[in-house]
Amino acid sequence: MHEHIRRMLEDDPDSVSILEEKVDVDEQVRYFRYSQKAKQKLKEDTVMEHVNLLHDQLLPIKYRRFLLCLLASVPNVEAYRAIEAYAKNPDEKLVEWVALAKLESRMMVQASLTNKSPVIISSGLGGKGLKLRYFVVFVSSTGVPFTEMQKKLIEGEFSYLSKKSETEVEEIAHLGNFSTATVLISLKDSVQSVLSEVVNQCNELGDFILDSFMVTNVKKLSDDEICASIDLMDSGEDVEEDEDEDEDDDTDEDDDY
Repeated sequence: MHEHIRRMLEDDPDSVSILEEKVDVDEQVRYFRYSQKAKQKLKEDTVMEHVNLLHDQLLPIKYRRFLLCLLASVPNVEAYRAIEAYAKNPDEKLVEWVALAKLESRMMVQASLTNKSPVIISSGLGGKGLKLRYFVVFVSSTGVPFTEMQKKLIEGEFSYLSKKSETEVEEIAHLGNFSTATVLISLKDSVQSVLSEVVNQCNELGDFILDSFMVTNVKKLSDDEICASIDLMDSGEDVEEDEDEDEDDDTDEDDDY
């Protein structure tokens, strides 16, 4: 998949768009499921007549969600501008849906103008330009907290990496026997190769970081989640995530606006 994305970027980078906002992955799934329902009922000629309903605070949230999905499915600039205008002051319960609708709408407009199928890439942590945001955890190989010198080495290697590549380092934190980093990595680059280089360069000067590291673009892990994962790594057990079967009733209903 990564190689396929790289080829697309080389051939036509304008056809790929990344969701920049941080949107919970479960909420993304709900949005796109609901969007498919909306498309089945789409009537382009009449959708724009109901744009002002987005600003109607008395209209239930579920109907405004539906209207956002309808607008995002209309491939014209007027629909995109309507979503863009609402995005400046949305209902707090619709912030994530507005971000998704705005991205989908922009890609629909581009597709209608270029006759090319749009590619939307989204993750829980969002991105920037053609880079995805990742949360990374490096663990002490000795089980004891990193020394001040080791912390500086980690920060220095990340700084060097950002200067010689397209990687952007947003935040680094040191907490006991592990360090965390939030970084933006280009879709053109291998995430594993980029982060392994930091680990390898640090270990050449002290061998103090485990070769295995944690990386996710779903969410920032809490300290408790990190510690639990480290315990599993030490025990050799596989890390499994529980599936969240809880659905938002509002978005599962087959409502029209």
